[in-house]
Amino acid sequence: MVAILVTVVSAAIILILLRKPPEKSVSSSNTGSASTPGSPEATSPRDHNSLIEHLNQGNAYVRKFQYEQALYHFKEAIKLKPEDPSIHFKVGRLHLQREDFKNALAAFKTSLELNPKQVEAHYEMARIYQHLHNAEKASNALSKALKINPVHTESLKLQLKLLEQEHRYQEALEPLQKLIESLPDPTKYQELLAEYLMKLGDYPKAIASLENLISLNPQDQLYYWGKVGQAYFDQGEYARAIEQFKRILQEQATARMDATFIRAIKNQLAAALCNEGVKLYQAQDPRGAIQHYQDALVYDDSNADIHYNLGKALIDAKDSGKAMRHFELALSINANDASCHYELAVLQDQKGLVQEALTHYQKVLELEPHNPRACFGLGTLYGVEGNLEKAIQLLSTAIRLDPGYTDAFYNLAVALERKKDINKAIKFYKKVLSLDKNHEKARSNLAHIQHTHKQGLRR
Repeated sequence: MVAILVTVVSAAIILILLRKPPEKSVSSSNTGSASTPGSPEATSPRDHNSLIEHLNQGNAYVRKFQYEQALYHFKEAIKLKPEDPSIHFKVGRLHLQREDFKNALAAFKTSLELNPKQVEAHYEMARIYQHLHNAEKASNALSKALKINPVHTESLKLQLKLLEQEHRYQEALEPLQKLIESLPDPTKYQELLAEYLMKLGDYPKAIASLENLISLNPQDQLYYWGKVGQAYFDQGEYARAIEQFKRILQEQATARMDATFIRAIKNQLAAALCNEGVKLYQAQDPRGAIQHYQDALVYDDSNADIHYNLGKALIDAKDSGKAMRHFELALSINANDASCHYELAVLQDQKGLVQEALTHYQKVLELEPHNPRACFGLGTLYGVEGNLEKAIQLLSTAIRLDPGYTDAFYNLAVALERKKDINKAIKFYKKVLSLDKNHEKARSNLAHIQHTHKQGLRR
């Protein structure tokens, strides 16, 4: 059983709200250039005054959030001046506020037919398509908006959201960079840039981005140090992550830090210490691993994986008593940890605690019915206790699950020999030797059983 690496656990559609653009007071001086008689824009003085009145009334109702009344006046305005794209746009937004997406789309499309260069209309259509889960049409609408205005902030934000939903982080870097360059306070997006770079595995650039944020926002340096530590953690540089997290905790005496933040840093530090311990354990340094696991528990004693890893290292250090204690602690945190049940069963079996071992082996098979090691352990224990039927059944299952399980074949042969099923016992002893020609016990037992079998035949 290898040690367990500990992980740290590093789109709702927001209701589309009506965003009212700055309104200009409508008067005869700003309703457009004079039109010639007979042209499409020509209106009578009476119609012109009615148009102004409806627009002003519609805008007034918008400011009061009385959208039904506003919609009525804008529709009346369209009857008087159907060629005005701005009125259709207003109608589209009102339909959007009412979540009438079909009519909103129709109004925006009409507005764009009259003036294809309306960035906001393309953007609003993209928002509708996003809400309707049509990412392709949303993306197309955003492309049109950004072709007209490459730094349209809201379109860039929505494009970023769509790309993130599809985990297309490499493509998201371009709109993200544009937002960083165009916004007066791009801190949020600089953080997002570091996050995307980490997701893409470009940790040096992510760390450089975070260090730049520290220089720009020294008042938030502890927060960004935590991000840097996470970057080191994610790329497997646990020693550097440990250094970074400890650096933060050392500031507790001089800095006011949120208790939740400190708890998260301690958990991350514990995970980094544990994973550095795993490295040492895999490098055949159980003592070094034990020290790291013990240090990890100082910061987080409720992590079952740390207790499990410490138990494994203590077994290698020949301290089975403490190992059992930590497996028991791990199970008190996570009662369904099959690996802990197995290790505890093995240790109890070795100490002659038969009933306890049986209970834990059975729990392993309850959690993992196809675990060949648990079948082997439980089958062997039944064999020692004289329950040969159960022993043969479980050992047979073990070799079915793992056809190369030499020890299972050997113990099955022994159980069959004790049951006086000589031919099958001979068959399985031979199988053991085919898997391991240097298996002396199988060779000796086979020679003995063959000799005894021949003596019996002579009689």
